[in-house]
Amino acid sequence: MYVGDKSRIDLSSSRFSDFIENGNLYVDKTAFVEHVLQDATKVLLFTRPRRMGKSLNMNTLATFLDCKRDTAHLFAGLHIEGSPMFAQVNSHPVVYLDFVNLDSSDLAGLRQSFRMQILGIIGKLFEPHDLEYSLKDYVENPTNYSPSILNPLLKAIAEKYQKEPYLIIDEYDKIIMDTLNHREGDEIKAFIVNALQGALKGETHFKKAVLTGVTRTTKESLFSTLNNITVYDILTPSVYDADFSLTESELSELVPGEAMAGVRRWYNNMRVGN
Repeated sequence: MYVGDKSRIDLSSSRFSDFIENGNLYVDKTAFVEHVLQDATKVLLFTRPRRMGKSLNMNTLATFLDCKRDTAHLFAGLHIEGSPMFAQVNSHPVVYLDFVNLDSSDLAGLRQSFRMQILGIIGKLFEPHDLEYSLKDYVENPTNYSPSILNPLLKAIAEKYQKEPYLIIDEYDKIIMDTLNHREGDEIKAFIVNALQGALKGETHFKKAVLTGVTRTTKESLFSTLNNITVYDILTPSVYDADFSLTESELSELVPGEAMAGVRRWYNNMRVGN
């Protein structure tokens, strides 16, 4: 099922609200939100090739859950509105990290861009007088680039809102893969690993963590002692098989039958699970 004008195709945005508010074509993938909320796993990692809608799905999930916004109206007529999970709309604080837009030019750029994302999250979820010591130091000390800030940040959010936040990390592996041959590659990887391990290992303070990436090659080194993670890749069948990219039935709604063969010759996608 789709909503919006199928002639209005936005290839530039990964923000769910942009599609709905502007009347652009949106193929309904909100079953992804339902599946995540029903999943008993604490940490979920979705690995998919590029251009299969990972960032849009992460933004959709964040838009649905975000307790700092009133977004229920955006989901009118979509799958999730008819789900029992719709009762959880705007129910939790959300920590959203977009690793796609971290600076991979060098370690200094990475540290600064990571810090800017963290400061944005703190500014959204806290008033200045609410900050406990570690967050106050992070905000006020411009040389504090600690990658381990995520753990105290999540803990402080849980205490303030009396609800554990959802942690959403888009393209967790992009910086590592982009800098494999970089002169500071080892230092850059160490920064990302420390950030992820600080948040995901040991005593955690999130309701659920949802990560996306292209590869799972770094799973063993990043999450080697994490026993509560489930990886959903393109090879193993799962309830998420149809939640990314387009299925043939979805495409058939958008493309006239006589044009399908030509589309298939141009690009026939790939099989995911079942």
